Amino acid sequence: MKKLLTYVLAFSLMFTLIPSSVSANGRKSFKDIKHDHWAKTAIEKLVSKDVIAGYPDGTFKPENKINRAELAKILVTALSLECNENAKSTFSDVPDDYWATKYIEAAKWYMIEAKIPEETAFEPEKEVFREDIIKALIKASKLNTENIGREKLNEFSDKDKIDEVTGKYFECALEHQIINGYDDGYHKVLKPKKPLSRAELAKMLINMDEKTEVHIGRHSQEHKKDPRKNNKHKEDYNEHKEGHSIPATIDLSIDKVSSGLDLSWDKQADKIEHYGFRFYKVVASLENPNPKYPEDGYSEYITDINKTDAHIAVSDSYTRGDFSKFESGKEYYISITAVYEDKHYKVSNVIKTKID
Repeated sequence: MKKLLTYVLAFSLMFTLIPSSVSANGRKSFKDIKHDHWAKTAIEKLVSKDVIAGYPDGTFKPENKINRAELAKILVTALSLECNENAKSTFSDVPDDYWATKYIEAAKWYMIEAKIPEETAFEPEKEVFREDIIKALIKASKLNTENIGREKLNEFSDKDKIDEVTGKYFECALEHQIINGYDDGYHKVLKPKKPLSRAELAKMLINMDEKTEVHIGRHSQEHKKDPRKNNKHKEDYNEHKEGHSIPATIDLSIDKVSSGLDLSWDKQADKIEHYGFRFYKVVASLENPNPKYPEDGYSEYITDINKTDAHIAVSDSYTRGDFSKFESGKEYYISITAVYEDKHYKVSNVIKTKID
C-alpha cells in the first residue's frame, strides 16, 4: 500500500510540474485554442504584450465579438494612448462610473471616425464591424493615408460597399498587410460590415506590430531601445531628429541577371542594431535621383535583419511611388532604406540602372 501511494504521488507530481497554461514558447496558452488554430501565434503574442487577456476559466473565446467599449480599451492599451484615470463621460449612454469610461474618453476621437450614430451616444455594448476597427486603428496609429489611391482595394469584389473616406483606411491596411481579406472560393472579399472577432483583432494588431513602424503593447514602450541612453551613440543620435534619415552606412550593389535585378547590401549590424531595427525597404523611382522610404514608396519590405538581398523582376508591383510596376527598358533609381524605431532611417547609396 505504501509503495502504491508513492507511485501515485510521483505520477501526480509529474503532471503538476507541467503548467497547462504555458505553451512551448513560454507564452500563455488557452484550452480552447488548438495548436493548429489560424490565429494561435497572434493571440499568444498579444496576450504576452498585455493588450488583451483570456477568461478566468482558461479560455480565450476567439470567436466572441468585440464591442465598442472593449475596442476603446484595446486601442488605449495597444497604442499607449494617454488615458485620464479620473475622466468624466461626455456621452449620454456612458455613466461616469462605467468600467470603460476612461478608455472611451481617451479613444473617442478615433472611434467617432468609426461611425457613431449620434453625437451624444457612444453605444458601448454595440458590436464593431471590420470597417470600424480598421478606421480606428489606422487613425490612432497615425499611419499615413494622404495621397493614397484604391489600387489594392480594387482587387476585391465588394469594394463598392466601401465609401471613399473609408476606402483610404482599407487601402492603407492592405498596403501594410494589416489585413489580407478573404477568399470565398470565387472572389476576394473584404467584408467591411462583418462583426469583428477577438481572434481577427489579435491577428490585425500583431500584423501592425510586425509589418509597420507602429509598436503594439507595453513591450513596445518598456523594451524600446533608446540610443539616447547609449553614450557611445548619443552625439550621433542628437544630430538626427525624428523622421530624418541617418547618413548612409548601407552599401548597395546590383547585378543584372536574365530574370531582372539582384540586389545585395551589407548589414553593418554593429551600426544598425543599436537604433532598434524594424525592417528594410527596397525603394525605387523613375524621377527622384535620391529615393527613400516613406516619401518614394517601396517594392518590398524585409523584417529579417540578416536578409540582405532582394530581387526585382519585370512586372513586379510597386507601392505608392511615381510608377506602379517595373517595366522592361526603363531606368530606375534604386536604394535601400533601413527603418528603425522612433521613425529613424538609414538610406543606402543610390544606383541608377535599367531592367532589360
